[in-house]
Amino acid sequence: GVSLSELLPEGISVLLIAMPGAAGIFAAGAAAAAGALFAAFLELMVPREQGRSGYRRLGLLSMIVLLVHNLPEGVAVFLSGNSDLHAGLVLCAAIALHNIPEGISVAMPIWYATGSRRKAFQYTLISGLAEPVGALLAFLVLRPFINDLVLGLLFGAVAGIMVYISVEELIPSSRQYGYDRAGLLAIFAGVCLMPLTHLL
Repeated sequence: GVSLSELLPEGISVLLIAMPGAAGIFAAGAAAAAGALFAAFLELMVPREQGRSGYRRLGLLSMIVLLVHNLPEGVAVFLSGNSDLHAGLVLCAAIALHNIPEGISVAMPIWYATGSRRKAFQYTLISGLAEPVGALLAFLVLRPFINDLVLGLLFGAVAGIMVYISVEELIPSSRQYGYDRAGLLAIFAGVCLMPLTHLL
C-alpha cells in the first residue's frame, strides 16, 4: 500500500521536476525495477529456513527492507522540517503513524519464530532507528548532494524493494495456513489502512 499509493507516485512527481516528460516516468520505473532486483539479491543472501525458523528469515528480510525504506524517510523529514517547521512536524507525525504497522510486520514473525519479545523488539528498534540516522546523515553529510533526482530515484527504488518483498515473502506467508480469504481481506485492509494514516 505504501509503495503503490505513496512512494512510487512521490518518486514520479519528484523525478518529473528533475526530468520532465517520459524520461522522469521511465527513470522512476527503472529505479523501482532496480529496487526489486536488489530485494531479490537480499533474499538470496538470507538463508531459507523451514517451519518457525522461516519466520525469523521473514522478520530479518522485513527489517532490512524497512531499514532501506526508513533512511530516505528520515532524510525527507529533515529536509521538510529544515525548510518549513510546521510541514516537517506534520510529515513526522504521519510517518510515525504509518511506522506502527511497519513495526508489527517486523516484530510478529520474529516473535513467532523465537518466542522472544526482546528479540522482536530489538529487530524492530533497529529498523526504526534508520529514520533518525537518515535525518542525521542529511544534516551532517548529504544536504549539499540531495536534489530532486536523487530523492526521486530513492523513492522509486524503495517502492520496488517493498513490492518485491510483499509479493514474494509477506503475502505467501500470510496464506500458508489455509485461510486464504482471511489473508486476502487482511491484504486489502492493509492497503486501505496505510493511506489513512496520513489523514490522521
